[in-house]
Amino acid sequence: MSVETVTMAREYRNNYGKDDSHRAWYTPGDPGLFYPHSSNNALTQNAPLECEVLWEDCIRNMRANRHLEWKELDDPNNPDNSTNDDLLDENYSDPDFERVKNVIRLQLAYHHKVRKFKQGKDVPSRFLNKNPMNGFRIGYLHQLFPDAKFVHLSRNPLKTCESQIQLEDCAGRCWYFDPQEFRKHAFAPKPLSKEVIDRHEQPPKHWSWLLHGNYPNQFLGFHWFPRIFPRTTPEYHQINKYLKKDKRACAFATGIVQQERCALEAYERLGFKEGKKLLSLWHEDLLHDPALVLERIFEFLEVDTTKDQIMEFLRKEDFPQGKPNVARVERSNEKQEKVFGDETEEVMKALEPCLKRFKERVPFSDKIKKQIQK
Repeated sequence: MSVETVTMAREYRNNYGKDDSHRAWYTPGDPGLFYPHSSNNALTQNAPLECEVLWEDCIRNMRANRHLEWKELDDPNNPDNSTNDDLLDENYSDPDFERVKNVIRLQLAYHHKVRKFKQGKDVPSRFLNKNPMNGFRIGYLHQLFPDAKFVHLSRNPLKTCESQIQLEDCAGRCWYFDPQEFRKHAFAPKPLSKEVIDRHEQPPKHWSWLLHGNYPNQFLGFHWFPRIFPRTTPEYHQINKYLKKDKRACAFATGIVQQERCALEAYERLGFKEGKKLLSLWHEDLLHDPALVLERIFEFLEVDTTKDQIMEFLRKEDFPQGKPNVARVERSNEKQEKVFGDETEEVMKALEPCLKRFKERVPFSDKIKKQIQK
C-alpha cells in the first residue's frame, strides 16, 4: 500500500470523520486505510479486506483460468459457462493452500499473547471472517475447520441488488472507469486520456497516481474491480447473457440468487443444525433490535462479552443506546420496485426465490419469544 494512499485516507478521516457520524470514516483504535463500504472497518495487516486475497493462493480461486473475452462471454461453448469450478465443497482438497491454517493459528497466538499482556489473564482468541464469497466454499471451510460455526446473514434481496450496483459504481468512480467498459475490454481498459486527466484540478490525488499509474487489479495483485461472478451452473451463463445485453441489475440479481442457493444447499447437505452449527439472521432483524441480535450472535459463537461492550460497538455503528437507528430503518423500508428502471420486471422475476424466503421470514424477536415460552 503506497504511503500517499494511506496519508490521503488519514487526512480524509481526520478532516471529515466524526465520532458519531455514519457518513465518514472514524477510528476504532487500529490505524489503517478505511474503505467506504463500512464506516468502522480498518484495512490493516491484521484485518485485511474480507481476506479474499488469501484465496488467490488456492488452485481453484475466483480468477483462475477464466475466459473473459467479451465476444465469447455468453457463448455456450465458453467452458466457464458449464462448470462449477468456483464451488468448493467438502470433497475438494488443496494441500499447499491448506497451510493457511498455520497462518491463522499464528495470528491467533499473537492476539492471545497481546490480550493476555493487556488484561493480565488468559483470554481465548477466535478467528472471525466475514466474506460473502465464502458462501461458495461452505463445504471446504467445514472440512478445514470442523469446529467452525457459520452465521448466515440475509437481507431484502432488492436492497442487496441496489447495494451491489452502487458499490461497483463507487469503485468505478474512484478510477474514473466504467465497469462495463472493463468487461468489454476483457478487464484491461485503455489508459486514461489526456482530456480526462486535464479535467481534474489535482491529478496527483487521482487513485491512478496514488497506485503508481497501475490499474487496481495490477496494483493489488488480485481481481478487485469490477465485480466478477463465481462460475456455477446454471447461473453464471445467465449472468453473462445479461451482461452482454447491458442488463447489469439483472446480472446482479441472478448473482444474489446464485450465492443464496449454493450456501443453503451446502448447509442442508452437511446437516447443519440451526442454533448449533448455523445461525440464520436477517439484516432487518439487526436494524429492528440490534442489541438482542448481537447478544445472540456472541452467545452462539461462545465469545464472552459484556452489555457495555455491545452498547459501545453499537454506538459506533450508529445505534444509540443499542436502539434502532430510525433513519436507517426508514431507508431499509423504502420501496425498491422502481429503482432498476427498464430492468425492474426481469429483476423481480430473477429474485423470486430470495423474495419468497424474505417474505416468509420470522422476525428474530418472535423466535426468541417462542423459545422463552417453551
